[in-house]
Amino acid sequence: MIFHVSDFSYWDYICAWTKFFYGQNPGNSLSWFIYFDKNFQIDLPFWFLKWWDKFGHTIDFLPMTVKEGFAFWTANIERPDEWDFYPELFLFYVQFNLTWILMLEYAIQDKTIGNVNVPYFGRQVKIKWYSGMNLANLTKDKISKWFTDNPSYYNQATDATDQSNFLKAKSQNQARIVAAASPEELMKIAEEMKNSMASMSQAGSDKSNDKEGSDNYAFDSEDPSTYFGHDP
Repeated sequence: MIFHVSDFSYWDYICAWTKFFYGQNPGNSLSWFIYFDKNFQIDLPFWFLKWWDKFGHTIDFLPMTVKEGFAFWTANIERPDEWDFYPELFLFYVQFNLTWILMLEYAIQDKTIGNVNVPYFGRQVKIKWYSGMNLANLTKDKISKWFTDNPSYYNQATDATDQSNFLKAKSQNQARIVAAASPEELMKIAEEMKNSMASMSQAGSDKSNDKEGSDNYAFDSEDPSTYFGHDP
């Protein structure tokens, strides 16, 4: 018996990365656990970035411990040139083998065509944090150890800048303390110093928070297969 193997193009391969998740069980409750293998190599085509935007995790739904670890990591990472095109949260997930849960739900929404609202059937991508992850491996201390084990990724300029700002503030405050003329003025200087140091500490952990975040529901309105009557 002669078997004929079907030919598959690279376009078929790309589509499979998306359409694979469109499968469902009879109860429409199928969920996927997704993570990147520890041997995963960050050398990906641009189309994968669109895949991540649609199916990847977002910072909004990370536990606070992980958010703090992520902020510390992004504030200190020295990104190689080949990482320039990848979102920082994606890189974080790859480096620390994080897992997220993905589900596809279905809903009817209106789409305006001309002046007419036309209902259409679409998919909603729902993502959530996997609660089985060991948060102890994602603390600032553990991530600091990761930098120790991977020194080529550590941005030493961050430390130099922070230290320079600290020394400058220290010198200015010492001069103000020496010049203080009363206990009340000294108390005022001490309070201002406390607030200033708190602001400097907070700034170090907030450097990257403006780059990530979105809702965990994304109505797939750009995919033609979301329209009513079209088989996935």
